[in-house]
Amino acid sequence: MASDPAELLQALAGAHYPASKEDLASRARDHGASDDLVRRLEQLPDKEINGPDEVDRAVFGDR
Repeated sequence: MASDPAELLQALAGAHYPASKEDLASRARDHGASDDLVRRLEQLPDKEINGPDEVDRAVFGDR
């Protein structure tokens, strides 16, 4: 299943920021996110992510 912004929001609900890509991928996996979404999170740059909007832009780009 392809990931989408709604899945991202659900998978990361309650996440604390700033967060590392490892923290976000782990949280998403624990919340049943698709393999595609977890993989996308694992491929984020090695820097702290400051909030849900930043995650969305990093994963899905500027839509």
